[in-house]
Amino acid sequence: MWYHIIPEPFAALGERERAKLLARWMSLLNASPWLLVSFFLLEEEAWGFRFYRFSLFAKSPVDPSSFGFQAEPAEPPPRPRPRGRTIARGEVPVYSEDEEGKAKTRTVSMPAVILEDGSLARSYVVTGLPAFLPEAVVGEFYGIASEVHLFFNRIEPREASKKLPGLIRRLEALLANDPSNAELQRRIAKLRALEQLQAEAAALFRFSAILVVRARSEHELVEKCYDLESLAASRRIELYAPGSLQAPLYELRRSFTLLSRHWLVPRFVTDTFSLAAFYPFVSEELVHPDGVLLGRNVDTGTPVIVNPFAYDNYNWVIIGQSGKGKSMLTKVYLSRLRERYPYPPYIVDPEGEYARIVDRLAPGAAVVRLHGKGAGLDPVRLAQSELITTKQAVAILRDVYGIPRELEGELTRLVRSSTSIFEVYDKASQKLKNYMENVVGADAWIYEGEPPRGLRHGAVFDLSGIQDKDTKALVASLVSSLLSALLGRRSILVVDEGWLFMQYESLASLMADIARRGRKRGIHFVFISQKPGDVLENPHGKTVVTQAQVQILLGLDAAALDELVKVIPLSENEQSFLLDAPRGYALLRAGGYRLRVEVMISKDELEAFSTTPFSEKPAHTAPEPAGLEEVEV
Repeated sequence: MWYHIIPEPFAALGERERAKLLARWMSLLNASPWLLVSFFLLEEEAWGFRFYRFSLFAKSPVDPSSFGFQAEPAEPPPRPRPRGRTIARGEVPVYSEDEEGKAKTRTVSMPAVILEDGSLARSYVVTGLPAFLPEAVVGEFYGIASEVHLFFNRIEPREASKKLPGLIRRLEALLANDPSNAELQRRIAKLRALEQLQAEAAALFRFSAILVVRARSEHELVEKCYDLESLAASRRIELYAPGSLQAPLYELRRSFTLLSRHWLVPRFVTDTFSLAAFYPFVSEELVHPDGVLLGRNVDTGTPVIVNPFAYDNYNWVIIGQSGKGKSMLTKVYLSRLRERYPYPPYIVDPEGEYARIVDRLAPGAAVVRLHGKGAGLDPVRLAQSELITTKQAVAILRDVYGIPRELEGELTRLVRSSTSIFEVYDKASQKLKNYMENVVGADAWIYEGEPPRGLRHGAVFDLSGIQDKDTKALVASLVSSLLSALLGRRSILVVDEGWLFMQYESLASLMADIARRGRKRGIHFVFISQKPGDVLENPHGKTVVTQAQVQILLGLDAAALDELVKVIPLSENEQSFLLDAPRGYALLRAGGYRLRVEVMISKDELEAFSTTPFSEKPAHTAPEPAGLEEVEV
């Protein structure tokens, strides 16, 4: 059965994390009598951009997800069939200069096949490997080769024990006639090591590989093949592209008869541990299947495509100073996410930024303007309904109304025995009433009425009409808590201006509780904030940030960065990037990935979502439609 595999980063991981990945890989090999791993470079067009995407598949009688890999049954993409043979000609550089100092080139001819879609393909087999290769080296060939196919066949222990001694004896006989032959010495030493491993019950494998380069023109094919051959030579890997065998090799045939001769793709006998070099499920580029385009990798120019539901934890945080592009990034992301996953979004909008574009951002979602009329956000009723705890309700009232500790016992008893906050007020002692006067005064509208209902298609809760910052924080917290308790799996909950909640311990605690509840209920919780110092100085804010699976960090000043690095470890280069980052540039931390990203925005999105005057709009805007390669970094 075929499985689609989501790759993971390797180079950026620590030694312990790499060892875990390789251990899972060896376990999969040892459990599989045979395994085929195929990499494909796919071209896609979406959101006004054209880009390439890595895609990895494995064919095996065992399920890779049983060994900790992110895998699900799926067929690989269809491949165009070969239609005929051709000779591709093009220029390649020669490393010398003519008398005028110009670089020289030479014309080369490369046998290839013409495919039914009009493209060209040239296939290579691996014919030689060096004594040592770094772990996961195969990932270096992804993208340079359009396809990489790795074949693994486990040798049964009985067969291995029969073959190895005889092979060693034959090579030793050859060495007796040529004692100085270093290659024979190396091969004998390798086979003796394999014999020892086999005696220790380590599995032995036959391994072979076919690499395919595809292109739209002869010039492009020659250029790509030259790059592939150069990379292989730098790793001392020997490649061979037999001209008369291009069609069967492209069809991934490893054994065939042609012109009365039987051909066999070279196979290497090796052990499980040596195959760490061919750990295949690796990509330093973050390109999730069925994900959302965030932008381009600043360092490589490749797209950054993230699927929030590819992780066990759907929580995100977006942090950056005002004017660095948080709101634009969030709007673009939500718009694209809704195209891919039409789950209902619920947005807590303190400044009214999302309410004005709800038709574009979330068609069908309601706008709930919370100001001056019954909001139905009574913390006592919420506690009675078990949407928040009694302890949380008491803490909210104590913090918001400045109720001293000596009255907390009375307040707790009243909250437990009452059906509404107004009943609490009526039963309270005069001393407690003095602190809670606003419950029946300026804040009465917050608690009156019924909570918002009938919002199955999503909602934007517009709090821009609330002028008092403390009241805004209270209402936003209660709405967020209510939503997190009511929403089902795969809903989207966005809370903007997260720093507002950190001024009160109880409200900050609610945010941490929402994040925990979201992880358990499968809610995609997006927490957005400027003023990272305010968030990270609070232990509950710190919890929200550190436990988020995806962290997107935009430009920060030195003071904010100092607070951030106390909680999130950043390299010196990452810190410098955040200090100097212009608007629309971000540091993305997702799982094991650490990427510098330029957010890519189409002209249509910019006009729909921007709050900046047109003359001041940022330069990192893509034409519509545009290829990713056409946008200047």
